[in-house]
Amino acid sequence: EESLAIQIFPNPSSGNFTIQSENKLEEIRIIDLVGRTVYKNSNIRSNLYELDLSGSLPGLYFIHCIDESGEATIRLVID
Repeated sequence: EESLAIQIFPNPSSGNFTIQSENKLEEIRIIDLVGRTVYKNSNIRSNLYELDLSGSLPGLYFIHCIDESGEATIRLVID
């Protein structure tokens, strides 16, 4: 799997974070440790995406990003 030029900051986060991509993001899916999708947006069309999950339980989440050139999964810690 080719790694996309995607950054998530801050990480660890309080739940408020930004996803930045070299290419236009198409879909973002946030998956918790048991594999449940806790958030999904498949209508983005932007290089920058801000999210506020501050109501979420602390822990490790997987941010699955799809852009024009492929897909990547990045770990995010919410504390």
